[in-house]
Amino acid sequence: SRMQPRAGYTTPPRPSSAVNVLRGIKRMHERLGLQFVDLSQVVAIANSWTATYVESLGGPQALAPRRAEPFHNNELIGLLEIGSGAQLGSFTFDAESRSGRSLKACIAVQAQTGFRGSEVALVAGKKFTLACISRASIVWRIDGIDYKSPTPEQLRSMKHGDFVLIIPPPSKCDRFGIAWGSDPIYLAWHPSRPICAARLLTELELAYPCEPEERKTTPLFAFDDGSMFSRPWLQKVVKAALGHIGVEPERVDTLTLHSFRRYLACALLAANASDAKICALLRWWSAKSLAAYAALNDTVYASLIDAAAAATINSIRTANI
Repeated sequence: SRMQPRAGYTTPPRPSSAVNVLRGIKRMHERLGLQFVDLSQVVAIANSWTATYVESLGGPQALAPRRAEPFHNNELIGLLEIGSGAQLGSFTFDAESRSGRSLKACIAVQAQTGFRGSEVALVAGKKFTLACISRASIVWRIDGIDYKSPTPEQLRSMKHGDFVLIIPPPSKCDRFGIAWGSDPIYLAWHPSRPICAARLLTELELAYPCEPEERKTTPLFAFDDGSMFSRPWLQKVVKAALGHIGVEPERVDTLTLHSFRRYLACALLAANASDAKICALLRWWSAKSLAAYAALNDTVYASLIDAAAAATINSIRTANI
């Protein structure tokens, strides 16, 4: 009964933990004989120090983060037109080999899907598992019918209006493939467009067919011995290939495997795709992107990708000028 408040007594509101902390700091300063400095003064001093630091570096551009630049269309087309015998670092390119066909298909797929490097190739120290992108990740839609393991005759019959569907592998924003893995990527087949992942994937399948029971255990992009590309190797070969087609070293330094992702984002923007659709096609996690992604059918999805392939990209960040 002694714990009950007296009649008419109102319990005062308890201060928040943040207020308690500030009061404690203030009391500590008072006991030590120190003046409690107003936060606005601290901010002013910090801004002054930052301004001095920026000035010493030569201007605010010095603090701008350096990120990968997007590829330009002519660079992507140049990469896809490299012929047999090209020496790309320690790798001799052979357009008819499994590694050569895989490399070109990988470049086109990254350009039209925005896959991260770790989604198409193994990061250092990792081994191929069933979670990696494989031949089972590819489905052909021919005359409106989906085929997981089409015959050579069906593959050769592909025409305008057919699609290659890619099931996205798990990624850093969807580690178990639950969100994006449930919605395929639609890529339209074209007979002559220079950037056409659907055609190059079809040619890879025709040249190096895979039995249905082996599709899950067969990497999509592989060396001649059948092992999956590694991300460090892919990065080195792409940079060497850029030098081979005449891209200036200064420009090559600004390009990485993430440049494929930036290219597609910029190309979709240039093709007047909405922000929500860009987020959806690049699989950026948000409620808006999920809603937009679910609303896209195969023709709308593929038409946006086609429009992006025809857009001209020549943007650059100020830090790389």
